[in-house]
This record gives sequence, structure tokens and C-alpha cells, in this order.
Amino acid sequence: MNIQPEIPVGTDSFDDLLLSGNIFVDKSMFIKEFLEASSGKVVLITRPRRWGKSLNMDMLQRFLSIEVDEQGAPLPQRKSLNRKLFVGGKVKLDSGETKLLKPLKISQDPASMKYQGKFPVISLGLKEVTGSSYQKIEDKLKKYI
Repeated sequence: MNIQPEIPVGTDSFDDLLLSGNIFVDKSMFIKEFLEASSGKVVLITRPRRWGKSLNMDMLQRFLSIEVDEQGAPLPQRKSLNRKLFVGGKVKLDSGETKLLKPLKISQDPASMKYQGKFPVISLGLKEVTGSSYQKIEDKLKKYI
């Protein structure tokens, strides 16, 4: 039986990519590069359209953010999906099945891993903030925020 690989296209959700796809190119060392380059106040990441900027930002958010339960209490590492996405482990899927995730390269870098799950992160995606005039864009941005 020959199983065709599923290649998710157009996703900007890091957990979706790892949990639902069966092909994944590990770009987690981007996090190390980001942490090492983040000595300034601003980091500008430029790439052409469709080169994974949003996906990389989602991966970075998952890496850095404190995962919490419904009441806002931080989850222990053993229950944290975000942690398992990077260090590997068994994850129960919505379908009821279990998927075993392999550790990503970043998990082998202790200097980077000390930052995993340690920060409150606010993520604003501005893809939907469009308009034909400055005023329309400003109005949508204010509404979004």
C-alpha cells in the first residue's frame, strides 16, 4: 500500500501543520537566530509573499508563550501542547487518535530552550486589515485592536 504524503499548503498555524500533516520541514532553528538577533528594539523580517512569515511567527509565538488553561492558570510542562510541539511527545488529536511528535532541532539547544513557555505573548495578524484609503485602513486597524 502506497500512502501519498499530505502536504498542507497555505497554513499559517504551526500546531495545525505538525498535528495534521505528515510532511514537515524543521525550521525551528529560526527561533535561535531570532533570539540571538533580538538585541535591538525591533526585528524586521522580510520575505516575498508565501514564504512562511506568518507560519514562522506562529511557531515563535508557540515557543515563547505561556500556555494556560481555561481559568488562565499556567499549564504544567507535561500538559503543555506548546512544549510537546518542540520537545516531542504524545498528543491526543481532536479525532480521538494519538500522534507521537518527534523532537525538533531547537529542543537540542539549551540556551534557546530556557525561553520556551516563559513569556506572555500578544500576536496581532494584520492580513485582514485592508482598505482603499488610509482612513479605511486606520478604521479597520482601530476596530481590530
